[in-house]
Amino acid sequence: MIHATNEYSTLSSPLAMLAAVLATAGCGPHIPPPPTTQPVHGNVTLNGEPFTYGFVRFVPAELGKGRFAEGMIAEDGSYAVAAFKGQAGTLPGEYMVYFSGLQAAAEGESDAPPLPLPKKYLSKETTDLKVTVTDGDNDIPLEMQGEVEGDASDGEASE
Repeated sequence: MIHATNEYSTLSSPLAMLAAVLATAGCGPHIPPPPTTQPVHGNVTLNGEPFTYGFVRFVPAELGKGRFAEGMIAEDGSYAVAAFKGQAGTLPGEYMVYFSGLQAAAEGESDAPPLPLPKKYLSKETTDLKVTVTDGDNDIPLEMQGEVEGDASDGEASE
């Protein structure tokens, strides 16, 4: 009987130590909260007129400096972006800005009408719209200039 108690106490000792370590370390892996972001909002215009639909997308100008953020353009031409779910804004840094349609998020979406914008603003590779996000509130107007190339039927024929 004494022997059984000694075996049990030998086995329980590592378990007790493990339980103590887990109790002081917390349960499970620690996931840090997202970094602090800075609010980014403004108005979108094309040739001085409000542009009123689609998505605005901010892509870091330099790899590893900043965080991709996006937001929907409202009916009045205003926008606000978010890099993390439930947290407005993005990290400070320089960003290239481009635009996409409401349905463009789905891969291979062929029936989504193209946005009526100059083609250069429709891709992160071709946009020349560059902005800087700083600490604090960032009211950044996004002003596009240029003519829309072709119409919706021309865009479908070229794809």
